Amino acid sequence: MTKIQKIFFISIIFLGIFLRFYLLDQNPPSLFADEVDVGYQAYSLLKTGKDYNGNFLPISFESFSDFRAPLYIYSSAVTIALFGLNEWGVRVPSAFFGIISILGLYFLVKKLEFNNWVAIISTFLFTISPWQLHYSRAGFEVTLMLALIIWGIVFFLEGIVKKKLLIISVILFSLSIYSYSTAKLFVPILTLGLFLIYRKEIIKLSSNFKLTIILILFFMTTPLMLDTIQGKAGYRFSYTNIFADPTIPQEVDVKRGIDNPVPNPISKISHNKLLSFSEIFAKNYLTSISTNFLFLQGDHIIRHSVGGMGQFYFIEVISILLGIWVLFNNFPKQAKLILFWLVLSPIPAALTVGGGDHATRLFLMLTPLIIISALGFYFLFQMFWLKDKLKKLIFISIILILLGNFYLYLHRYYVHYPQESERLWHYGFKQAILKTQILGDTYDKFIFTPTTEPPLVFALFWTKYDPLFFQKNNLDKITLEGFGKDIPKLGKFYFASIDQKILQNDTLSDFLNSKTLLIANRKDIPNDLRFEKIKGLKVVDIIEYPSKEVAFYLLTHE
Repeated sequence: MTKIQKIFFISIIFLGIFLRFYLLDQNPPSLFADEVDVGYQAYSLLKTGKDYNGNFLPISFESFSDFRAPLYIYSSAVTIALFGLNEWGVRVPSAFFGIISILGLYFLVKKLEFNNWVAIISTFLFTISPWQLHYSRAGFEVTLMLALIIWGIVFFLEGIVKKKLLIISVILFSLSIYSYSTAKLFVPILTLGLFLIYRKEIIKLSSNFKLTIILILFFMTTPLMLDTIQGKAGYRFSYTNIFADPTIPQEVDVKRGIDNPVPNPISKISHNKLLSFSEIFAKNYLTSISTNFLFLQGDHIIRHSVGGMGQFYFIEVISILLGIWVLFNNFPKQAKLILFWLVLSPIPAALTVGGGDHATRLFLMLTPLIIISALGFYFLFQMFWLKDKLKKLIFISIILILLGNFYLYLHRYYVHYPQESERLWHYGFKQAILKTQILGDTYDKFIFTPTTEPPLVFALFWTKYDPLFFQKNNLDKITLEGFGKDIPKLGKFYFASIDQKILQNDTLSDFLNSKTLLIANRKDIPNDLRFEKIKGLKVVDIIEYPSKEVAFYLLTHE
């Protein structure tokens, strides 16, 4: 690496650190429910060695509605011990693994025998990637998954020469399947592909060494296999996969009925579940590699992207197309692995409902496309920068467009995104709960409505509720006049919906007293209490979104 290359590389790493940690606790604007759940699980693990349901050092963490992969939670326990139960504690692991991925990508490109400039360009594009940067700034498990897979391949390629390093590769690949559900399908196929591509080198390994690898693999993956058999590790996939969609058999029956009231062989061939599932899979797969997803609109869920732009910068249409051409024509050996990775990576997402443009499940596409894009930019550099002034000007213009795209992304992310995404990031729950802590001695009851999101896990997290006490004591269920039966109770918190008849009759105040505080979602109250008044109710406080719209009203009896 030359001196100028070292300067570029070090500058990129510092840029990556800055972009991932700058205002990490403020943008995204709040911890959303999954982040809070992960954080409280880690907090419970830290305090008791168990998840919040009382399972000791679990392989799959049991949450209120799902089972979570363990590795990110275990890493969060470390950062929560360092930074506390807050945004930093939950998000620092993701930012950290995002940076580890940047470093890993440089070494991966070098191990694939590309030159230093291709490696540095790959690292830079990865550092400023909207896709990678977005997921590195929130408590998403996929940044951990990708870091493990990238470094797993790095050690595999190095282990072909220094065989002992293959053990580290096997360990990293095995750990990756404990990070996020997508890896459970992707990693076994990827490792099979690596074996096929590098089979000559692997066959030369001694029988004892191969046996050692198999034993390590067996002992590291067996706990997950057992959890899968018990229905824990595969729980999420069991209801998100396309084969679990109950509407497909119904649609098949309807279409067959239209063909002929009496089923016939032609109708069965034309309309069947296998064909329907194949069509859904194909649509999902093609959507994931479409220009709309990659370069124009991205994930339609605004929590997964800033919206209004693709997962890549628009100018990278040129570099990726050029990169594919360069890869095929100049690097046939490297093309096998990179294209195998790229073709394989959308498959796990394509098997799920709505997986075609689900950026989280498609996160594995990022790395091969970044390498391809870097090859394209390096080709442009060779073709234009070293030629006449006009071609230099064209190359400079392309780079300026890329930097302009980057600037517009940052502007959108820091200026517009906090307001556009405020609801999906569940802004207001923290502010409302912390307000109750200030008012704790004034009220005997805090009634929290679950209109947009169950507030229980937010209450556990932001009050730092003792996990040991929560494990030993199930939530009380009580009857609360005006709010219904079997209402969960946590300390002073009561989680209950408002009876719509009460709202219609304008008698809400009859069911509150001066020692009860109602935390009502804006959707619960038809009036804008900043400018209107409801008889018998006193507004204690109003929690507003960053956009200045109302998130919650804190109400009591007047």
